[in-house]
Amino acid sequence: MANAHFSRQVLNILAQAGARVQVGHEAKEIHTALGLVAAGLGTTIVGRSVAANNRTDIRFVPIADLREKSKVLAVRKNGPAHSLVDAFLARLREQVPD
Repeated sequence: MANAHFSRQVLNILAQAGARVQVGHEAKEIHTALGLVAAGLGTTIVGRSVAANNRTDIRFVPIADLREKSKVLAVRKNGPAHSLVDAFLARLREQVPD
């Protein structure tokens, strides 16, 4: 699961920086995590793509000097090409550097 990989990556980055993380709640879906934050039940770390154009009831604060990157994956059904899917994937490739 990609989300579990991202979570481990974030926890490792925080540990390397000397942070002591106390996990009180866990969420598999980003919208659940953001809902917990909005309810005042903690904080979460999200990718830049989540912060852009998202909820207005919580504050997204950039982490200064963070140089870590995470992979972005797109998955499609195997089989014949589909013009809309192919157009979407082409646009995604333009937006996300290798």
